Amino acid sequence: MPELLFFAINIPAIWIAGLVGKSSQMLRNKKRRYSQTALRPGLQTLTNHIRERLGTHKSCSVFETDLERVFPFDETRRKKRIAEIEAYAKRNGWSVRVWDPGLRVTFRKLD
Repeated sequence: MPELLFFAINIPAIWIAGLVGKSSQMLRNKKRRYSQTALRPGLQTLTNHIRERLGTHKSCSVFETDLERVFPFDETRRKKRIAEIEAYAKRNGWSVRVWDPGLRVTFRKLD
């Protein structure tokens, strides 16, 4: 047992720093991925629906009842919500047009 303790104490500090740095980076990456899917439970379902629809049609309209599951509607956060929807569309390679917020959103493929 003393040999094991001696070995643990004599690990170069640069190795430990490297390991800690990598593990903390991995943790940040996991949190980033987790936050986009787990905090918005219907996001993957919505994404799949839009992709399937855009595979056969020029556009895909999503109505408020479906959109609210992923992007909750709050009158005080209207501009931020629209910005989140636009960022979501851009991440997936789509353009988006928000028709009367609170009614529907239309997604199209970027050409």
